[in-house]
Amino acid sequence: MKNKVRGLKLGIKITLTTMLIAIVVSLMIGVISINYMEDSLLNASRAQSMAMAESAANTIDGDQIARIHAGDEGTEDYEVVLAQLKGFLVSDDIEYIYTMREADGVVQFVVDADTEEGAAIGEEYETYDKIDIALAGETSMDDEVTTDEWGSYYSAFAPIFDSEGNVVAIVGVDCSVDSIDAKINDMTKTLVIIVIICIILYFL
Repeated sequence: MKNKVRGLKLGIKITLTTMLIAIVVSLMIGVISINYMEDSLLNASRAQSMAMAESAANTIDGDQIARIHAGDEGTEDYEVVLAQLKGFLVSDDIEYIYTMREADGVVQFVVDADTEEGAAIGEEYETYDKIDIALAGETSMDDEVTTDEWGSYYSAFAPIFDSEGNVVAIVGVDCSVDSIDAKINDMTKTLVIIVIICIILYFL
């Protein structure tokens, strides 16, 4: 009788151990898959941000934007550049698109597509290395996602050249990754639900 009880206990231990191993392995595979998917989606978002910034920079006439100065809101040059920038906002992933340039040793906004709450012409912006790279003539991209009160996004910057080949401004594009966060959260919830269901079915 004791042998039967011991055998039963041993069987239960083996069963529970097997189940625990299966759960741990499943979770590890799920986490690895989710991390891989997240990296893939973020890399795609980065590539799209750079492509959008370069496309916008190539669309804008450098000689035209060089003529825009503080107080020029509403002028023909301003309205043309503004319309070109707004044309890129049809993409659901682009949150903000704007132009900046270096003047008097500081970085200033030129035309901001956000006409309601955006920056005015000449408003200063604190520069950092990625902006400096674009001002030097090379497209640049944030290495990490920026998160603030407006959401999570990648910023890309591309130089705008005038007819003589000089960098007269840059285009900045902020692409939201909020949709990616939502997808990853949904995948994580689905993984947890699947594991719970498997545990329940195992004991039925």
